[in-house]
Amino acid sequence: AGTGYYLRELERQVPVSAVVALDISKFALRRAAKLLPDALCLVWDVWRPLPVVDESVDLLINIFAPRNPDEFARVCREGGVLIVVTPLPQHLQEISDVAGLLNIRSGKDDDVAAALTPDFTLAASRSVEFPMTLTPEDVQNIAAMGPAGHHGASVRMDTLPERLRVTAAFTVQTFHRRRKEDSEKSTPVR
Repeated sequence: AGTGYYLRELERQVPVSAVVALDISKFALRRAAKLLPDALCLVWDVWRPLPVVDESVDLLINIFAPRNPDEFARVCREGGVLIVVTPLPQHLQEISDVAGLLNIRSGKDDDVAAALTPDFTLAASRSVEFPMTLTPEDVQNIAAMGPAGHHGASVRMDTLPERLRVTAAFTVQTFHRRRKEDSEKSTPVR
C-alpha cells in the first residue's frame, strides 16, 4: 500500500465494501491510515500468509511491490481481478545512479505473467510512459523508498539541478482469477 496514495485514488473511483492496506513499512502505513481512515492498514510481509480469508478479495492491487502468487490466488475469488504494475527498464533511469535505484531487467512483466499463469489469466497489458519534472527533494524521497531506502541510500542534493526531467515507464497488467478447476488442470504435477 505504501503511503496509500494509489488506494485513495482508486477508492474515489470504485465503490468498495472494505479496503485492506498492507506494507512492510510502518512509517508508510501511518501515512496511509491518515489518507484511508476507513481502511484496515496492517504492517505485513507479503511473503507471509496474507491476513485475509480465502477467496474473499474481488480486487487485488500490487504496485511496484513483491508478489506472492500462491497467496494472491488463495485470497482472490474466482473471477476476481489482480492488477500488477511493474517498472520498465527506462523507469527513472535518469536518476538511477544518483538515487541508488536497482536496475530493472527487460522482460520483467513477462516474468510476472508467467509466475501468475497457473492461477490467473492475463486479460490486458499496457505500457505507460511519460516525462516528469522532479526537485532534489523528490529524488531524495525516491531514494528513501523501496529496496534502496532499506540500505540507507542518500542523495547529495547539492549536486542536483533545481528541476530534473525524468521518465516514468511501467507496465500495467490486469489478470483474472481462474476457476479452481482450470487452475488445477494447468498446474504441473511435481
